[in-house]
Amino acid sequence: MWPRESTRCFVASGIQHADQTNQRIFGYLDAQQASGKPFYLWIHYVDNHTPYSSPKQYRDIYYPTDRNPRDLKWKSLEKFLATVPQANPRESTHQPLVEGITDINYIIARNKGSVSWLDENVGKLIERLKLDNLWDDTLFVFTSDHGESLGEHGIWFAHGGIFEQTARVPLMIRVPGGPKGIISDALVQLTDVMPTILRRLGLPVPKQARDSISGERWMEHFQKDRALLIEHAGRYLAGVVTEDGKYIRTCATEKITSVPAKKGMEELYDLRNDPGEKVNLVSTRTELMASMRKLLDRLQQDGSHMRTEKVPVNDQTKECSVLWGIPIS
Repeated sequence: MWPRESTRCFVASGIQHADQTNQRIFGYLDAQQASGKPFYLWIHYVDNHTPYSSPKQYRDIYYPTDRNPRDLKWKSLEKFLATVPQANPRESTHQPLVEGITDINYIIARNKGSVSWLDENVGKLIERLKLDNLWDDTLFVFTSDHGESLGEHGIWFAHGGIFEQTARVPLMIRVPGGPKGIISDALVQLTDVMPTILRRLGLPVPKQARDSISGERWMEHFQKDRALLIEHAGRYLAGVVTEDGKYIRTCATEKITSVPAKKGMEELYDLRNDPGEKVNLVSTRTELMASMRKLLDRLQQDGSHMRTEKVPVNDQTKECSVLWGIPIS
């Protein structure tokens, strides 16, 4: 168990490329080697956000080098332009991404290239931890806060809505001395990560964090009747995922990129047989619909206390806020 009073915290993020983020991290690891103290390191790579940054050779992996993405004969970008304000469709947060481009496949290639670029830089981080003889003592978690839509459901280059392209993210956990190569299809969510880590380190878990990835074996399946709550950041979309399917309710009338969102709209999908969420089963699975409605209501009610509760700020959190430059009130 790591003594809490001796654990150092460092946050690496910001609008910078992955290799620059790594250089900042490596400088911290140099200092950490000298101190010999345990540490907590949180890293946020942002290259996979628009405009999908990566060196040209990574984009070339997924787009033919002899093809001109600005050739006027390509018309595919019009699919995206139709989803943004018509007054000046290129004057948006996506402007650096689409400026002068006519082939939408080039932007998709940029996205894929940025994933490969991040993969390489995460690999360099792991190699550095091994070089510093830290890897064997490091609990390592790789995940994401959201996915990205590349045209699915009419959503282009964004993570609006709560379809699987946005809501389903990777989660890989490597534990020193733990089992290797376990692939689980259990229903888990990001709120499971914190209590899982705390329990593994023998640290107290807040009472609100009841669930963790546990079992007789590390990363074993959850109980079969588990349900996951999903809410859009604006709280005008909510959903629940179970072994039986996925239910989405529109809670307020808003426009989420190109997706019409009218209050009261409901969607039900069979993720096993319809992972692309193309067939809405609202009118055909009435019994399941009724149970999913009640389940979503209960989950939202159970979690409502977590939105308003005041949590005291400890010294470690204050230390991280100073390092990151975020004021805490």
